Amino acid sequence: MPWSKGLSVEETEVYYDDGSNFPDGKPSVHIVNEFSKAPTILAEHPDFELFQKGVHAKNGVACADCHLPYASEGGSKFTHHSMSKPLENMDKSCLNCHGNKEKQLREIVAEKKQRVDTLGKKTLDNLAKAHLEAKKAWEAGAKEEEMKEALNFIRKAQWRYSYVRSSFGAYFHATDESLRIYGDANDYAQKARIEIIKVLAKHGVIGYEAPEFQTKEEVFKYANLPNRENFIKEKCEWIYATGRKWLKEAKEKGTLSEELYGIENSITWHDLNCKK
Repeated sequence: MPWSKGLSVEETEVYYDDGSNFPDGKPSVHIVNEFSKAPTILAEHPDFELFQKGVHAKNGVACADCHLPYASEGGSKFTHHSMSKPLENMDKSCLNCHGNKEKQLREIVAEKKQRVDTLGKKTLDNLAKAHLEAKKAWEAGAKEEEMKEALNFIRKAQWRYSYVRSSFGAYFHATDESLRIYGDANDYAQKARIEIIKVLAKHGVIGYEAPEFQTKEEVFKYANLPNRENFIKEKCEWIYATGRKWLKEAKEKGTLSEELYGIENSITWHDLNCKK
């Protein structure tokens, strides 16, 4: 856990910037984007970290209060262990504190999600274009030193975008913090684009516009990915030859949660593609 500097997105970034934390001096989470060549850090579900910045945490609410609330049945009080989304059982979660305001709460949550999603989409649009415009700059003959500042901005934007986007409940747990981080990500993405425009101009490219895509197939074609059908076929073969086998063995050994019984027969996205 990269928490030695603190729990915020900026403090975690400082941890990753410090090469002494890693054997080779570079974070293992760094991935070099194939288009922009920008080193990027990908967040992985920082729900706890974001929750700490939200109004519920600041008022002493714990995860279990909403996701594992108390329930009563037959005169017995017990912890509700099949809770996933508090909104699915508001009488046992939200309404314990908020009273008889279910309709109002649902409207508030929907508004929070809409606000965060809207800014997230704008951020992603600028970030994606920054990656594609950087690709054009390299093709035009840009040098590493010329691209250094732009790539650093992309790295910062990508880290912040993925920080919020990879969190399951960011829009609800910490709405204001999510908006702040997305806002900073969008700002960095725009700064990157401005720097790339300067580099493109140095190499005689004026007025370049990043391509727009309407379908996944257009993206795959642009990225020049090898036969996508082969990837799907390999995944499907793994699911049925190995994945399902592991689940069956776990069930027989008693190491698979009863709540997951039958998962070996569940339908996944890959299953649907396998049956085409």
